[in-house]
Amino acid sequence: MGEVKNYPTLSRPCFGHLASFHTSLQFLHLNFRAHTTLFGPTRRTLKKFTKLKDLYITTNLIYPRSGVGIPNERSLVDFLPGNIEKLTLVDCSTSQSTINALGAGIIGLSVERGKGLFPKLIRPIVEQFSHPAMEDL
Repeated sequence: MGEVKNYPTLSRPCFGHLASFHTSLQFLHLNFRAHTTLFGPTRRTLKKFTKLKDLYITTNLIYPRSGVGIPNERSLVDFLPGNIEKLTLVDCSTSQSTINALGAGIIGLSVERGKGLFPKLIRPIVEQFSHPAMEDL
């Protein structure tokens, strides 16, 4: 009999608590290096965080664990505020569709940077997270 894997759940509305800091928050470190199941209304944008300069985030908070669908080149463009300076994305997925979605998002971000959006953003950093417990997922 196969092992049943339970993933921790993380409510998307919990990000709503950050909203009260959208005009002052400059550094945000969201390190959820675990498989999570996201639930609740879709709210995947930091656009209103007008002072945010430095974002460190695991990709599972941007892209769902499954059902990513067609890779969207606007995924990061629509997620990030225009004043972002440093972006570190930690890819902790094992899903090819999530990896493809991340790649498309980075391409879209690069295209928009070429058009003058995100003028302060240095080259995004993508880290690959690997953990032995995640290899068999």
